[in-house]
Amino acid sequence: AYMAKAKLTIDFMSLLNGNFGVAAVLISFGGLLGKISPLQVCVVTLVELACYCGNKVYVLKQYAEDPVIADCGGTIIIHVFGAYFGLFCCKVLGKPNNDALNGSSYVSDLFSLVGTVFLWLFWPSFVAGALPPGDGQTKALINTVLALLASGVITFALTPLLESGKKLTMVPIQNATLAGGVSIGATANLVGPFGAVLIGCLAGALSTYGFVKAPLFGDVDTCGINNLHGMPGILGGLASAAVPFFYKDAGTIAAQQATGLGLTLVVAAVTGTLTGYLLKALGSPSEMFTDETFWECAEDVPKDAPTGYNRA
Repeated sequence: AYMAKAKLTIDFMSLLNGNFGVAAVLISFGGLLGKISPLQVCVVTLVELACYCGNKVYVLKQYAEDPVIADCGGTIIIHVFGAYFGLFCCKVLGKPNNDALNGSSYVSDLFSLVGTVFLWLFWPSFVAGALPPGDGQTKALINTVLALLASGVITFALTPLLESGKKLTMVPIQNATLAGGVSIGATANLVGPFGAVLIGCLAGALSTYGFVKAPLFGDVDTCGINNLHGMPGILGGLASAAVPFFYKDAGTIAAQQATGLGLTLVVAAVTGTLTGYLLKALGSPSEMFTDETFWECAEDVPKDAPTGYNRA
């Protein structure tokens, strides 16, 4: 808010935009989880928030009378930036020296599904919350629900087809069911119901494939942020560039949407890489993926990968 208005104001929109900025950091943290110290967490939070705001205000000009892009739900501004900032940080830090504890148990998987349900329920308000009340906000809410429904159905259908065991597995169900919400953000208030369902289907398929096959960044991406936020975010950005060709009254310019997506990728890659070197200079913990490195834990905290653990 200060970068945009040259004064510090605290109102509802300031708090909402603050939440959007923190969401980008949380996305990045999904790739770094278990591999960095509390000090590194503080540094990446402060640096990324400044870079996020700089990209939003000065590159994409979201507070200008004529913004570079339309992106009510943060597909490009939040998800693409957060994902690739974090992934390029991860690439600089390299593979973890020991990832034996980077996995899940049956109980932790069930708890994670509770989180998926909460995210699914609150995602429409995240996408439409910054829009003014009226038909545009209502359309964004409905389209987000439709996109989430589509990605959920596609995820459940594709997972057993892609998995070697031909069964449903937890990781795609926990994550790819949400991919429709990521991709629809840039067009939620612009497309019709068919467009929302189509974007949700494509996002669910892309994300499911990513989580099952892990084609990119799989060696450094702890939580699969490329598969949930990165690739579906790029898909949503490309969809926003295609919208003017199918919805003549959308009010967006294809070239500007594509340019905004490309610029955000470049800014995220460059700033993420530089931040990665800063984190590397601070030093990473020798013991990774365990709370015992920085916390006094109960005796039953996992010290190695027990039987029944599933690799994330």
